[in-house]
Amino acid sequence: MAKEELLRLDNINFSYQKRTILSNISFSLTQGELILLLGPNGGGKTTLLKILLGLLQPRQGSVFFAGEPLTAYSRAQLARRIAYVPQAHREIFAYTVEEVALLGRTPYQSLFAVASAEDKRIAQAALEKLDIAHLGQRCYTEISGGERQLTLIARALVQGAELFIMDEPVSGLDYGNQMRLLEDIGKLAATGISCIMTSHFPDHALLTDCRAVLLHNGGIIADGAPTDVITRNNLRLLYHIEAEVLATPDGGRCFCLPTWAMREEERRLS
Repeated sequence: MAKEELLRLDNINFSYQKRTILSNISFSLTQGELILLLGPNGGGKTTLLKILLGLLQPRQGSVFFAGEPLTAYSRAQLARRIAYVPQAHREIFAYTVEEVALLGRTPYQSLFAVASAEDKRIAQAALEKLDIAHLGQRCYTEISGGERQLTLIARALVQGAELFIMDEPVSGLDYGNQMRLLEDIGKLAATGISCIMTSHFPDHALLTDCRAVLLHNGGIIADGAPTDVITRNNLRLLYHIEAEVLATPDGGRCFCLPTWAMREEERRLS
């Protein structure tokens, strides 16, 4: 059975002064789908996320969410249905992990409202879902980068959003936390939550069950399964590097390897 379309972009164009940032961007996202936006710095990824969040208006084109123009929703309505997960960061105030998660209930509360028992139950369930309930009373500024990122995802779960917009969620994390977080994001998509995330690393797409959308100079140059669109030619175009996309010996997952590293290995073995 075909999945229902949640988000659609029709010919999005955006310029800043005389510089074109995005040109003719069109794609759709279904419920439970994970899209990974790949591209170099300055390729338009962050601008596109801001348009999806309603923070910027395109010069031309339209964004539709759940069948309605994004502009038809109030800020409060969008806050309940679309969640933003930024890069891991340190809060200025020493909130506990539970308190950060509870911030996800803000769109449902009046100003200066106190968290209810139901709010706390929802937050606890989100922390448990991500296996960080044991951190509930820990200070957010004193836990690891990976744990902070999971806390921000918990906040999005508490928000009850259908779409998660993630801006380089694994940036700055060590390798272990990157891999664990990618796994957790994949699990969220499997539960029916739609996700759009950005990354600079093609291997992140090759490691996940996602759809890869490649942005270059503000336009989409490829859109499809990672193994189909992450190619030597596209890597050269995006990142100005010669690299091969290799499959594991059993023909399973693929990974990228710079050509210079392959030459070094060949010399070592010769």
